[in-house]
Amino acid sequence: MGGPLSVLPHCPTLCLHRADVPAQVDLYSLGVVVFEMWHRFSTAMERAVLLRELREAGKLPAAWESQHPQVARLIR
Repeated sequence: MGGPLSVLPHCPTLCLHRADVPAQVDLYSLGVVVFEMWHRFSTAMERAVLLRELREAGKLPAAWESQHPQVARLIR
């Protein structure tokens, strides 16, 4: 879990190695990790596509969001 897909899209690479990283970076990463924990991925490709959609467009799968509305609200 985590890794490059859980980093804010607009966060520069240097931002990842500094002690004064904004709290938004941590919260964004936590949201991505929570989604990874709550969603059962069928394949690695599905994981890559869904995490890219979440990262780039803030899009969660509609079926998953309707099954887990409270978690989806926390992620958003």
